[in-house]
Amino acid sequence: TVQFGALQVTPRICYSRPETEEPKTDSFVEVDEITLDRKIRRIFTGWMFAESPGLNAVEHAVYDVWLKGCKQKSDVPPPEAAKTGASQVDTSKPKAAAAPAATEPDSGEAN
Repeated sequence: TVQFGALQVTPRICYSRPETEEPKTDSFVEVDEITLDRKIRRIFTGWMFAESPGLNAVEHAVYDVWLKGCKQKSDVPPPEAAKTGASQVDTSKPKAAAAPAATEPDSGEAN
C-alpha cells in the first residue's frame, strides 16, 4: 500500500506482458480515502489498464490516479504454458478412441 496525501493505493495484482508481446499492463487496485475524522472510505476497487487510463478512472476532486506500470515482480508463478513456451504445447488433433473388436453373432452351436 502506498499513501499519497489523503489516498491509500493498494495494488492487489499487476500483470505486464513480456517484451516479446504487445505492451499491455493491467492491475487490480483498491483506492481508499482517509477522511478528516480519520475514517477510511473505499472510493475505487477494480482493474486499471495502463494503455487506457480513462477506462476505469478513479473519480476524486483532488487526485487523478492511473496505472503506469508494475514495479515489483509477482510472487505468483506464471501459468504452466508460459513456462514451457507455446511451441511445446501439443496442438495435434485428439486421437479417436479405438473401436471395440467386432464379435461374431452366437450361432448357438457348440464345438
